[in-house]
Amino acid sequence: MGKRRDARNLLELKPLRNLEWDKGENGTVVLLVPKFRNRWMRKWVVPRLSKPVFRVKTDALGTFVWKRCDGKESVLAIAEAMNREFGADFDPSFDRISHYIRKLAKNDFIIFNE
Repeated sequence: MGKRRDARNLLELKPLRNLEWDKGENGTVVLLVPKFRNRWMRKWVVPRLSKPVFRVKTDALGTFVWKRCDGKESVLAIAEAMNREFGADFDPSFDRISHYIRKLAKNDFIIFNE
């Protein structure tokens, strides 16, 4: 048996942040990705680490998307806002944003509001 494909339309989904984040340089977003997600590791190993998270810096486009992942705006609305904001610097909009959103979801950085 292969993986079951999700029948939902990505552009209609409303992404919601599922990860801590911080402001970086020039107003960009820095995602704070835990080094361990396993409950045992979080309890016993993480308290002993000086840096329990990876700091993942985003660019202007990633920051724009991340800040709008509030569970209220659909992926389509975010893509349309990106087209208005970035114009020619953001082409092809739907391919690029869908790839980024899928990557965030695959890593559990976002979830989708139904």
